[in-house]
Amino acid sequence: MLTDFFDRMKNAAIDYDIIGLSYYPEHHGNLATLETALTTLENKNYGKDIWIVETGYSYAWSIGGEYDYTGTYPYTEEGQRQFTADLVTKLNSHSSVKGLFWWWPEDNGNKGVTDSWWNAALYNHNTGKPYAAFYELKNFNDGSASVQEVRGKKDDANASFYDLQGRKCTPQTKGLYICNNQKRIVR
Repeated sequence: MLTDFFDRMKNAAIDYDIIGLSYYPEHHGNLATLETALTTLENKNYGKDIWIVETGYSYAWSIGGEYDYTGTYPYTEEGQRQFTADLVTKLNSHSSVKGLFWWWPEDNGNKGVTDSWWNAALYNHNTGKPYAAFYELKNFNDGSASVQEVRGKKDDANASFYDLQGRKCTPQTKGLYICNNQKRIVR
């Protein structure tokens, strides 16, 4: 099932940029299940980078799902951190995995927005300070990923900037942009 879609894309000679996967342990299974999926995709040799385009883990209560990993990763800040550390370690063991995105890290805990289905924020709702899992993400992809602040660097004068949707732009507001294959914060 996992490879059926990509086999069809390959057989139809349809070009695409990446293989994007969602991974939530409550819905998709443990990290060994993710390991099997990644290895299967790599062995098929589709020639595309793999990204985990959405993931998350709760720090407080279940988001619902068929699997319960609270014995390994309790719904606490430490449990969320340990899940994130183990996930990053697993992803780093696969050279084809190039992207990792946490789903809705800025969730502010206002239950009217989501009717309480989500609670995997990476920030404390009361203090605004990052949870420990936030700092584990920096270890993804050998820890070389960085965010740089833009302050009129000479090499940025003629550089191309892109928003997070991949559209070329000129940064005119505060935010996160991509420039020269690096994340840049405009303050």
